[in-house]
Amino acid sequence: MNNNLTKFTVTIIAILLFWTVFVYYPAQSKLSEISKDKQELSAQLADFRKTVSQLPEFINTFQNLESIRKTLNEKLYTKQDVLRLFDRLDSLAVSYNLHLYEITPPVSELLYLNKIVSDSTKPLHLNITLKLRGDYVNFGKFSEILEKEKYFQKLNHCQIIGSRREYFKLNHLLGFKAILGSDVDRS
Repeated sequence: MNNNLTKFTVTIIAILLFWTVFVYYPAQSKLSEISKDKQELSAQLADFRKTVSQLPEFINTFQNLESIRKTLNEKLYTKQDVLRLFDRLDSLAVSYNLHLYEITPPVSELLYLNKIVSDSTKPLHLNITLKLRGDYVNFGKFSEILEKEKYFQKLNHCQIIGSRREYFKLNHLLGFKAILGSDVDRS
């Protein structure tokens, strides 16, 4: 009986040892890993819920910023608007046999135009000064056509510098206010 009891005890201990090493510890390890994964997923789910709850606010903020960006872009004149206007003035001067040697919108005015906040439905204005070389007649014709252009708003100043002897080499200074924008350039 002692022998049977010893065999039974050894068998029970072997089964318990086998069960502990091959079943209990792996299951416990797997359970611990699942518990960690559950905690991580719970934290991710809480973060996701928080993000989803803030989504309408993010969308509104994005739409507001996009609206502000569009409004600001509409208010800014583009480099192409100014360059097209300068090209038009140059070709107009050439067509009247005048040499346009300087176009000066003041830098302070260009900086100011970038800073102002105005109604985006209104066009922007730029003060331009032209320095031309040529005769009286061609300058007069040039000025007359310039005043009829859609971008021309008003004459600021006009000055003719030279003498009677240098009739064809007179310097003309013409300042005017121009309107900027793509609608003006399409005409």
